[in-house]
Amino acid sequence: MLQSKAINSKSKEAETPQYHYVGVDLSSQKLDTWIDGKYKQYPNTEAGFARLLQAIRKLKKSVLVAFESTGSISLYFAEQLDREGIARACLNPSWVRHYAKSVGRIAKTDRIDSELIANYANLHKIQADKPMSPDVLKMRQLQRYRSMLIKHRAQQKASLYTYRDSEIITRIKERISKLDEEIKEVQIEVEQLIQANEEMRNRYRMFLKIGGIGEKNSESATLQSSGAGISEST
Repeated sequence: MLQSKAINSKSKEAETPQYHYVGVDLSSQKLDTWIDGKYKQYPNTEAGFARLLQAIRKLKKSVLVAFESTGSISLYFAEQLDREGIARACLNPSWVRHYAKSVGRIAKTDRIDSELIANYANLHKIQADKPMSPDVLKMRQLQRYRSMLIKHRAQQKASLYTYRDSEIITRIKERISKLDEEIKEVQIEVEQLIQANEEMRNRYRMFLKIGGIGEKNSESATLQSSGAGISEST
């Protein structure tokens, strides 16, 4: 029996993906990375992400990109990696901070943080998060588009007070009305997407039952918990 257990244990280890870990410290302006024992900084732009992808693919290894949860910034980064088919893990920042203290790395710099993230992931052999499904990715796009429309509508409403010409005011009001219609259309698409996806529908209903959250926050919580959340603790 002991021999059988040992064989089963080895079999499970063999089934567990073995990764080469890349650490990324995220901010709105830049991507500070630790790749193959070297520090490199990229701008947090489409071009910067493309350069990061190029560096990852040059390794010709099974790579997992580890990064800390930073709200909307980490969600968008996860979305980019999922679209490219890159394994990734979103870590709880407190785990990395505890690890930093345990190894005496108290100082905070972009280089140190990216290295700590990579080392923590490697030490605990962090496994990849579940990639976001096509429905979740679509919902992310719709939400971002809706936010842009809402921002544009607010700008148009604010501009009403800067004009006195009645014709211009009428044009602005017509534009606001069109934006209202499009925002409603996008909202309907989001709701239809949630209802058509069993996992998202169940999560959405669960969050709605929690008092004080409301529809919009339930929608956001559904998206946050559907394949783009924080990795399980080790």
